[in-house]
Amino acid sequence: MEATSWRSMAVLLCSLALILSCASAGPPPASSSCTATTDDCKAGKCKGWVTVKFDISPNGTVRKPRILRSCPPGYFDSHVLDRLSSWKYHPSPNGKRGVVVSLDFELPAAP
Repeated sequence: MEATSWRSMAVLLCSLALILSCASAGPPPASSSCTATTDDCKAGKCKGWVTVKFDISPNGTVRKPRILRSCPPGYFDSHVLDRLSSWKYHPSPNGKRGVVVSLDFELPAAP
């Protein structure tokens, strides 16, 4: 499986895990140091993370998502933003502002 497919699968699994566990917020990664490189990920073997901040509208849709930081920088960002557009939370009278979620990724070595 090529690196793009692994990356898409990792993003989908993380999105599903968060939705199923009803996690709405989490702290940023404990360490902001980044040792993974884009070349590692293109080779199909890397660990990374994305910390994203967004608002939840009263109808439960994600609004104004923005990447706070990521490792490797920029590698998973567009996939996370694409997936966030499909996230749906339970409706609430006022919604919620400033939700911060950290997503961890691990791409296994390609077979």
